[in-house]
Amino acid sequence: MSKFVDRLKRQIVPSAQPIGFRAPEVAKTPALLLALHFPQPEAEAIASAARESPDALLVDIKKAKAADLEGMGRAAGEIPLGYALAEPPNPEEMQQLQESGCDFLVFEPTDMPLQLWEGIKAGKVLKIDLSLPEGWLRAIDEVEVDAVLVGSAPEAGLSLHDLLAYHRLANLIAKPILASVAPDVGSSELQALSQARVAGIVVTSASAEDICRLRRTIEALPPPRRRPRKLEAVLPPLPGMPGAAEEEEIETEEA
Repeated sequence: MSKFVDRLKRQIVPSAQPIGFRAPEVAKTPALLLALHFPQPEAEAIASAARESPDALLVDIKKAKAADLEGMGRAAGEIPLGYALAEPPNPEEMQQLQESGCDFLVFEPTDMPLQLWEGIKAGKVLKIDLSLPEGWLRAIDEVEVDAVLVGSAPEAGLSLHDLLAYHRLANLIAKPILASVAPDVGSSELQALSQARVAGIVVTSASAEDICRLRRTIEALPPPRRRPRKLEAVLPPLPGMPGAAEEEEIETEEA
């Protein structure tokens, strides 16, 4: 089980209320998890970021080479390390990724052969766009995906349109959601994402000062309100309603 995926799933599950006079103290759930993204596989930068204790590290790689993977694994230490491949991997590269001990993998749907996808043991994170049609988003819950990552950070900060899109996404899927944000994202924007049921943020090229500020900001946010998803009841059409005649014809034919 991916350590990062396990934490993401705990982010979206409502915490149980303690019962009794001497209920044990429950550790505070952070409003958001923090993952740091590196466009280049630089072991020194990864090691430096790992010392800031983020919740996960994500590195872009073009080709999976055993020596590079080993170096980045050592640099990450105990921090969950994930990879985003720029090109569809071949079976040999996928085996190297699996053996490197990577915690999770990020892919776009068009870049992953189904045969390789089904054999992945690490966490599976699907990179998506908020503008996908409703049918496509609902279909995410029907495949073996552990979480989704909204691909790119807004250039001019989070807009109302973006926020509405995140609420829409959270109402359509049950998977944990990761949001890409800029290093200078503000407290109000982070709180809005948390209230939209976003489980974590992914920040690209953040400095040590950015990481410390983000940590302090997230710690100061109120705990996330994890309300259950709305369940929609699907009822058969009543006589006289559109679709009723078709169902009656099907039942007659089956009889």
